[in-house]
Amino acid sequence: MILLYDHPLSPYAQKVKVALDEKGIAYETRIPDGIGVGGVPDTFAEASPRLEVPALIDGDTCLFDSTIILEYIEDKWPEPALLPEGPVERAKQRASVASAQEAAQAVLAGMEQVAGAVEAGLFKREYRDHRLEWMIKSGGLEIVERGLAKGNIRFTPEPGQP
Repeated sequence: MILLYDHPLSPYAQKVKVALDEKGIAYETRIPDGIGVGGVPDTFAEASPRLEVPALIDGDTCLFDSTIILEYIEDKWPEPALLPEGPVERAKQRASVASAQEAAQAVLAGMEQVAGAVEAGLFKREYRDHRLEWMIKSGGLEIVERGLAKGNIRFTPEPGQP
């Protein structure tokens, strides 16, 4: 079965899932562990050297980048076709997809503006991790900073490191 590494907030991964669904291709999805904190699984790192979603594994074939994955899907499973037959119609369809991608990027840019508003103090983040709250309120943050400065603590190791 096809394995698709994705993330619910990735519009690129979502368009790959739409293509697989439209073609009736069975697949399993998985959100890669460790993104942003290190320690990503080897299978994901092999499929996506940039450590970005989406990444598709189909047997011995590992692909990353949504455009490349979509072309692979269309080539391997031509029916039902997701693109029209003629070159002019295909070009128009690609222009339509490019327009949709620009719209998605605009939405993501809006999310970055929200991050800026949080940074400016207009919104407050609420952390719901009781361990993090306990650590900060009990002075643990300073302990971690001192340990980092002394080099006597570590976090999850990077792939391939002890």
